[in-house]
Amino acid sequence: MKTLLLTAATICIIAGTMATSCTTPTEKTTTTVEKTTVIDPNGETARTNADYMAEIESYRKTNADRITANEKSMADLKAQIAQEKAEARAENERRLAALEQKNKDLKMKMDNFKGDTKESWDSFKVQYARDMDQLGQDFRDLSDKK
Repeated sequence: MKTLLLTAATICIIAGTMATSCTTPTEKTTTTVEKTTVIDPNGETARTNADYMAEIESYRKTNADRITANEKSMADLKAQIAQEKAEARAENERRLAALEQKNKDLKMKMDNFKGDTKESWDSFKVQYARDMDQLGQDFRDLSDKK
């Protein structure tokens, strides 16, 4: 009788322990990542990894909207260029093709960015913003020269 009760109690304890500790490695990692904050050398609390990744996704969405707007501008410019004289049309079509390629390259650059470290993200963001601003200026220049 005593062994039966002892065996039943042991099984219940083992089953209870297993049931409460059953989480997948992904759940453990996600929970740890969401709650982890990093203290930088100055003693200030840095952003959590989740905030960092949310910033990257937000930036991707914003720039996807800008790229879509650029594509719409290109379609409008193509229609306007088609109505120009032959000598001006050839030059403007060449310039527009170069802008289309730049736009595609920037879209691919954003899609392929991994965001491994905050420093690489900050560097990428500055360079990408500069390239997008330059592309926007090139579109305005092409529009104004026609």
